[in-house]
Amino acid sequence: MKYLWTELTSAELRSLKDEDPIVLIPVGAVEQHGPHLPTGVDGYLAESVCVGAAKLANKSGLRTVVLPVQWVGYSPHHLSLGGSLSLSCETLVAVLTELSVSLVQQGYRRVLLVNGHGGNGACVDMAATDAGRQMYGQGIIGALSYFSLVSERQSEFRESGSGGMGHACEFETSLMLSLYPELVEMERVQDHIPQPYLQNTNNDLFGSKKVRIYREYSAVTPNGVVGQPSLATSEKGEIIFEICCEELAQTIKNISEKEITN
Repeated sequence: MKYLWTELTSAELRSLKDEDPIVLIPVGAVEQHGPHLPTGVDGYLAESVCVGAAKLANKSGLRTVVLPVQWVGYSPHHLSLGGSLSLSCETLVAVLTELSVSLVQQGYRRVLLVNGHGGNGACVDMAATDAGRQMYGQGIIGALSYFSLVSERQSEFRESGSGGMGHACEFETSLMLSLYPELVEMERVQDHIPQPYLQNTNNDLFGSKKVRIYREYSAVTPNGVVGQPSLATSEKGEIIFEICCEELAQTIKNISEKEITN
């Protein structure tokens, strides 16, 4: 079975509407990920999790298809470390909103933006809100960050303490070792756990961020890393990937069961 939108013909996609599919839009970023990971990490991982979840959902009879990755996200805070690209939040919101609306206008009634980059969070949420308002009563448009789905299950794979999973860290490096090992240079790994900028906040992927203040990443970390990638393993990445796919597939199921009403 084909899971990628771009592998299907227009005739197949027209027929697909009759199955009331869930359409996933992976949203990534092109930005530095320390000395050991490529700049495309967030896009690679968002797409991989989407496809993995689509396969699980389809096994349960929930037809799911994955759009091309929106590669460039909102990453101005990474530009100072080089090798990064960024859109403005306004541009990213506009692109994701228009993509979502165009899908619902064609009859694809269930759309989920699947974000893979923390810096995109507010923009992705806004896009889902704006598109959902425009298409209210005609479709459901949701948004989430795939890594947020696994927070309650982190004890199944985590070794590091607070701050060990942030950026180019134990979490992302393990996933990349499992899915794209040829792109990881473990011999260049450097750990870095910065001190929290404010009380009651931290830099952990699953930590509390009660107050948000913009900071250049070069002020947070000298090497682009936040966390302990030295703890990453391929085996750990396999566990993380399985959990991510399971949790996203469950979200797909939940969306599929909702009636679309005004």
